[in-house]
Amino acid sequence: MPWRNAVEQRALLLELLETGLPMEAACEALGVCRATGYKWKGRFESEGAEGLQDRPRAPHQRPHALEAKLEERILDAHSKFGWGAKKLKALLERRYPRTSWPAASTIGELLKRHGRVKPRRRRRHGSASRTELTDAQAPNHVWAVDFKGEFRLGNGRLCYPLTISDLYSRMLLCSHGFYGIEANQTFRRIEQAIAQYGAPEHVRSDNGAPFTLQFSLWLADRGIHHERIHPGRPAENGCHERMHRTLKADTARPPESSMAAQQHRFDAFVDRFNFERPHEALGQRPPADLYRRSSRQAKLRSPRYPRYFETRLVDGKGYLHWRSRRDMFVSEALAHRTVGIHEVDDGVWELCYHELVIGYFNDNETSSELSFLSTMFPV
Repeated sequence: MPWRNAVEQRALLLELLETGLPMEAACEALGVCRATGYKWKGRFESEGAEGLQDRPRAPHQRPHALEAKLEERILDAHSKFGWGAKKLKALLERRYPRTSWPAASTIGELLKRHGRVKPRRRRRHGSASRTELTDAQAPNHVWAVDFKGEFRLGNGRLCYPLTISDLYSRMLLCSHGFYGIEANQTFRRIEQAIAQYGAPEHVRSDNGAPFTLQFSLWLADRGIHHERIHPGRPAENGCHERMHRTLKADTARPPESSMAAQQHRFDAFVDRFNFERPHEALGQRPPADLYRRSSRQAKLRSPRYPRYFETRLVDGKGYLHWRSRRDMFVSEALAHRTVGIHEVDDGVWELCYHELVIGYFNDNETSSELSFLSTMFPV
């Protein structure tokens, strides 16, 4: 006999019983056992129609639930040390030997419920990755930096324009031509922009040279966060790319015969773009109307890590030594720098430089040389 849901099935059983049909026959007609039939009948007699409704399946008691006092001690220990579940369990068992502590897995679930464990999405080893992009809320909140596509000068040499802009006001802070892309000269020119305009909070770039791990470390030493767009997705830095179109049209068609003449043309473009050219996204105002110099300074700083971090000095070849003579190649860019390491899951460790996350590795590997599970940068 068909029915639409369990509640209707229970009601139908009662209707069959009211006709005088024996319980055994009624249950057989509905395909249920007599014990179930008597249970439904009893619930109806004691609760009425309400007793025929579905009941929640959640248990009335949680026999494995932690006492509030134990939860508090576990969370306090995690706040102090930042350790994983296994280490917290061992610590608490030493400190409170007469207390029955839950399994490490239960402690891990408690930490997750309280937001103490960050879920990690693992990426393929060595692949460049996009970071979270910041929505610019004020001048110097986010700068964009990039090399506009190279073009050939009248003397036959290639020109590579380095550009820096403030994403909030669209202020063009730099347009400087180089004969090639080289990290040190690029960093010096960005440092000059910081000296002139103050330091931003974030600098956004693509993943190409020279905006690699070396650039992220250089910014981190100055208290500036480096954020990167997806590889091959320049639209994620759209307003800066749009400025490049205007720059190319105004300064490179046709190009000048020498770098000095081309730079003079870049400088004139910057003045027009910032102080004269109306910008539709700014209500037809020029960028200089909104831009203000930053009060932040980019002072060099040494890495400092929380007390529960382990620290290691990376050697001159880019390796760090990790427990029982196990070495791991990190990056030559980190040579002679002190990194911080802390456990984010059982056996899984996060490696940082200042606040910059470099990658994750698994301490449970049995090989003599460790390697990254995932990295934020190619190594």
